[in-house]
Amino acid sequence: MAVNRAFFGLVGATLEGERLEERARELAGRASGRARRAHFTETLHPGGDRRAILSDYKRLLACARAGVELSPAAETLLDSFYVVEKSLIVLINASEQLRDQALPVNREGEHLGIPRAYSAAVGLVGHHNARIEDASLARYLAAYQQISPLSMCELCAFPAMLRLCVVRAVRLMSTAAATMRMEVSVDLRPREMPPMMMVAEPVSEAAASSWVGL
Repeated sequence: MAVNRAFFGLVGATLEGERLEERARELAGRASGRARRAHFTETLHPGGDRRAILSDYKRLLACARAGVELSPAAETLLDSFYVVEKSLIVLINASEQLRDQALPVNREGEHLGIPRAYSAAVGLVGHHNARIEDASLARYLAAYQQISPLSMCELCAFPAMLRLCVVRAVRLMSTAAATMRMEVSVDLRPREMPPMMMVAEPVSEAAASSWVGL
């Protein structure tokens, strides 16, 4: 399966203050100079994220109903899913409006060919625990634009890019929580029922190892 490079950088070490600003300038340096322009692609459309989060929600809900103990992150997703769903609908509408816009893209690095406004948003969300604060946002953008100023079109698209990055951080969390829960065999039938009647079989350790620590 091909790796979706749009997810690179969404989980990183927490940075504050000057360290976060240094990271912004580093990301801007990779995107500085002339670059080709590309339209808002399917890579950045949140439709796949919505389907993945909904699938994880259903799996975790089945676990909860079966009496399986859930992690705090999983319980938060179940309690706040309506908020996530509402945000996704708003984001999908915004993405449709961005579809016809041409945005400058990265000419190198892990986000090669992806709009640099998205990469800038990843840097803030990934190194700030998916928390968006006005003061940190202002300092981050100011530091980024010291090296590579964003166009008016990119600045207009930036709020949608931030929302998309936060949604994808939630997606990584929900998938990690659902995968770890699937290590436990969830049996919603009486114990005397044959194994093929079990709702879910445990996932192998190798299959779940990539999510450990997220």
